[in-house]
Amino acid sequence: MAEPYREQVEANNNDDRLAPQEIDARRKAVAKREWDRWKDQLEDAPYGTHTIGALLPSFDNWLDRKRGSLTYRLVQVMTGHGCFGHYLNQIQREPSTVCHHCGEEDDTAQHTLADCPSWV
Repeated sequence: MAEPYREQVEANNNDDRLAPQEIDARRKAVAKREWDRWKDQLEDAPYGTHTIGALLPSFDNWLDRKRGSLTYRLVQVMTGHGCFGHYLNQIQREPSTVCHHCGEEDDTAQHTLADCPSWV
């Protein structure tokens, strides 16, 4: 996201001030490119396919919403890198992948979202 800032500095150095609307348009264009790149990466991801499959159908609508933001917990669910036994075992923070709430053998983000009776 530093690209619009660099363009603005360069324009200022050349005594060619950018209008606030132009700065805003450039920021939005960079953000759109980054969101598109993220969506492409999600579509090609070899892991987290259940979670990604749940997100992709409404990905564009979600990004175009007028309010709300990514929360810490939402990012954990989207990436699978949160307080899930599967991930914690992978980074050697838990001795097993078992769900602490229901005893399921593999506690993943998908398990937490769809299957764990503790989160109904």
